[in-house]
Amino acid sequence: MFSIPNICFLNDITGLPKEILKELCTDLNLPVEGSVNDLAVGIWQRIKDDQDLKRTTLDKCKDKLLCGKISVTWFIPNKKIEGCKEFIIENSGFNPFENIRIPKIQDLTSTPVLICGAEGNEKGEYYLRFMYKSGISRNFYGFDMDLLPKSSISTVYINEREGIVEVRADTRKGREIVAQLEELMSPLLNSSRVSFEQADIIAPFSYDADKIADALNGDLLDIKAKPELLFEDINEEEAQAIVNILTALDSYFREEDVNKLTEELRQTREVFGDDLLSTPFTALILAGLDRVGMGGSGRGLRGKPLYDFFKPFLQHQGGFIRFPINEGGVEQSYTIRVGFATKSVFFVKPATEHVIKYVRQHVIIN
Repeated sequence: MFSIPNICFLNDITGLPKEILKELCTDLNLPVEGSVNDLAVGIWQRIKDDQDLKRTTLDKCKDKLLCGKISVTWFIPNKKIEGCKEFIIENSGFNPFENIRIPKIQDLTSTPVLICGAEGNEKGEYYLRFMYKSGISRNFYGFDMDLLPKSSISTVYINEREGIVEVRADTRKGREIVAQLEELMSPLLNSSRVSFEQADIIAPFSYDADKIADALNGDLLDIKAKPELLFEDINEEEAQAIVNILTALDSYFREEDVNKLTEELRQTREVFGDDLLSTPFTALILAGLDRVGMGGSGRGLRGKPLYDFFKPFLQHQGGFIRFPINEGGVEQSYTIRVGFATKSVFFVKPATEHVIKYVRQHVIIN
């Protein structure tokens, strides 16, 4: 059975830190000079045709090979999926855990196809890799131009015991990959099909990025939010009244004309009527905006006066969260971007299996 190193490709190796690539080159008696691409290509040329050498060489960094800067979405099955690995082997027409089957370039389409798989560290967990056509590259030579297909390879982590499918791919491609997985996991001779629904990772936290940060024991660095509209629409007269108050405040600080400020406040109250008595003025200002962005300059937003003041009037749309995690006895800091619309997590810093598991356990299995 394959392990993670056996199902990695050149692109996975180029995503490794340069220091690790130098270590691998040293182990293989290869030169350690050159760019990341130079080192990765040298390693790949040496190990690509020898699965045993591939396994022993890359074993030391296997926790980084299928990770990197990736988007992750999670899917939940409609039924138990324990034992579905056997259906995958049966429906694939080959054993992807013992063989790698790459389509001919002319046969590759935008529909993902399974090319290989590997066992995980625990019983019932494994990885699958899917390949698909992701675009066309143009190669110009003199008067001629060749169109060459571009391919991408994505990873799916499956834990049959916990009933979780984790797709590490562009969020726009995730549903297509899962559709192929549904076909592979379903028995051929009856109608008991497996289907998956994307996990809503935001709803359990009441669509509040602060609560997700708390679950990860982290800091909220930045948010994008929509104002929580207390009016369906603000008409032009109401919007102008708000602008007049802000202008009057500026004038007061310059000229200290309290009479002008008082008059603008009185006129605004007439425009809004009783609504102004029940609605904070801050909410009225924010209601005139489509989106609010707040950045914490890397130090965290919570506890900052402006963020704490605005928060009751905002609907979070996404945010950056930084959290610490212990890896091998050393505390590391990771940052993720949580997408509320896509219900996904993007790792800004190259991830490892350990940190993805940490997020999975604290956000999905909570």
